Amino acid sequence: MTPVPISQGATPPRPGDAVDVQAVRECVCAFAEQTIDHAMLLLAPDLTVQWANPAAAEILATPQEDIIGQPVHRYFTPEDRELGIPEHEAAVAASRGASEDDRWMMRADGSLFWATGRTVLLSDADGRNAGALKVFRSQTDVKMRLRTLGNRVEALETAEKARIAALATLSHEVRNPLSVAYLYTDMIERDTREPQLQAHLNAMRDSLDAISRLVEDLDQASRVATGKLALRIERLRLEEVLDAACEAALERAGRPDRRIERLLPPGQPIVFEGDPQRLQQVFVNLLGNAIKFTRDGHRIWIKASVETPNVVVRIEDEGVGIEPGMLVSIFEMFSQAPASDMECTGLGIGLALVKNIVELHGGSVQARSNGLGTGAEFVVRLPLPGA
Repeated sequence: MTPVPISQGATPPRPGDAVDVQAVRECVCAFAEQTIDHAMLLLAPDLTVQWANPAAAEILATPQEDIIGQPVHRYFTPEDRELGIPEHEAAVAASRGASEDDRWMMRADGSLFWATGRTVLLSDADGRNAGALKVFRSQTDVKMRLRTLGNRVEALETAEKARIAALATLSHEVRNPLSVAYLYTDMIERDTREPQLQAHLNAMRDSLDAISRLVEDLDQASRVATGKLALRIERLRLEEVLDAACEAALERAGRPDRRIERLLPPGQPIVFEGDPQRLQQVFVNLLGNAIKFTRDGHRIWIKASVETPNVVVRIEDEGVGIEPGMLVSIFEMFSQAPASDMECTGLGIGLALVKNIVELHGGSVQARSNGLGTGAEFVVRLPLPGA
């Protein structure tokens, strides 16, 4: 294949063509001359610039003739020159064949730009050091965007820490007045025989219980966020854990007569390891949601099985369901589904706690739903001993 000068429209060889080295060289030379993004500096072994392409003149803000013959050091920052960075790049390229060049560099007018590129070792026909080719791009806009994003992440982390600290303070400060309210409620209840007043006291106690649970959730959320939630692992029987959770969830919901259908495998009990108090909190929260969002006459199931290496508990309901878009974020702190025609109270802490407690046990939890009006299913997987 006869090489065609690049000025006459030569193109790189196609797959299957014999490679014409001269044509490839012409393409590479054309790229070096025509690119506007990639600066190229041909360096002698003493790091003097022997050649510079037009993009280098543009990026370094100085004519090509003023670059040639100058030491490459002049385009490094004074701090990098003092640290010997130009010599270090050359030494790394000499030992490894190339070195990464991602750092602030300096234009001829003293302004800085963020350069990303490589310094590649060049050798002559006898394998001796013939200098190096330094190729770089100005990526200042990318660097500044990354720095801005980093600042935003840092600000969000600071705000998150402040929020967690506020939650911990709030839960702590509310406990004292809550205890006083419980105390006086008990005193009034002991001293009265009035049925009407007793009904009011019962309502007050229910409200205090609700506030107490909310404070407990806030306290647990702050402990999870700061890594202070500790587990007390014991050997447990799954049936006993689920029975206790069902009873507690129904009592908390004020619906002791509500039916929850339980489907557990017959035969030997399922034994596993976990923190009984924390796991009861997991299943009480999940069952509480099912009770809250499922109307009377519609069913709730709690199913258990062993799917080695896990114990699997499924809590299903025929309730209002979950929008598909919420399935991704439903376990995030303070996340709540859009309001429905059913009562929806709370801060969106319960499911976040469920996820964190289950993961502390080495397990996982998933939410499933085909959309609004189709019910929901929550699947908890906990590892079996030795898994």
